[in-house]
Amino acid sequence: MIQVFTDKNFRDTNAYLLYNNNNEGILIDTANGQYNDILTFTSEKNIIITDIFITHGHFSHCYGINDIVKQHNPKSVYIGKADLLMLFDPNKTLVLIIILKMKVGLLIHLRISK
Repeated sequence: MIQVFTDKNFRDTNAYLLYNNNNEGILIDTANGQYNDILTFTSEKNIIITDIFITHGHFSHCYGINDIVKQHNPKSVYIGKADLLMLFDPNKTLVLIIILKMKVGLLIHLRISK
């Protein structure tokens, strides 16, 4: 099954939750301000997010990831190498605010794809 979350207040940014009958799911992006809706939906449906895929480093695709990781403790968070580096460049994105709030646990879970 697929659940789509859209932030209508910010460029219609989307997140996609793909989940199975065992209530295990993977999340693609966080849809900016909709991350709370993702947390509510997964809690109400008893869905556990096992992996997260961030399509690229813009803040609107990973905002709220700290809270999602805290609630679900996924096995891995995937992001491309260039985009991972982009997260740390304040000239390219506003994610610096998120990075400052990140816990070491999230950084341990990151897997860099080539």
